[in-house]
Amino acid sequence: MLVHHLTPSGQDRRRICAHEAVTIRSRIADASLPEFNTAGDVHNRGDMAVGSLHILLVEDDPAVAGMYKLKLEMEGYRVSVASDGEEGLRVAREQKPQLIFLDVRLPKMDGMSVLEALRGDDHTRHIPVLILSNYGEPPLIERGLRLGAREYLLKSETTPSGIAARARSYTGKPARDPKAV
Repeated sequence: MLVHHLTPSGQDRRRICAHEAVTIRSRIADASLPEFNTAGDVHNRGDMAVGSLHILLVEDDPAVAGMYKLKLEMEGYRVSVASDGEEGLRVAREQKPQLIFLDVRLPKMDGMSVLEALRGDDHTRHIPVLILSNYGEPPLIERGLRLGAREYLLKSETTPSGIAARARSYTGKPARDPKAV
């Protein structure tokens, strides 16, 4: 189901994203958290406190992945990042997260093929998948929803706080109080 909602103007959206980026950078500096390094992230999650609800973020851009990962972790989720489609599919099958954010244009295996494989597997077909992409062409959106994505979100219209809000709507309350971070 495609969710349409009122979005702020381009200038307001840039201001919101800039404010969130400053807030996130401030939290990193204040908490002495590690830099945005998602390389090998799936195998090395011991560098931050983790919650009990697991989200898989399949995203090949390290800056984007780091920004969304940090916000979700600040909300109390345990987040794994896979940087290509094959790795994303493998991690989903092995770790069975409660929610998956999936990019469309990925190395090795595109997001639509990952989604198709997830829906064809009895062990992963129940996991909610939200597509998070730069590409908003109607045929691409229709295909993603037809293949079983719960929502199709455009990165240009989705702030880190928006991602966290979508996660809460699918997983219930955050795994822990974000103020306790």
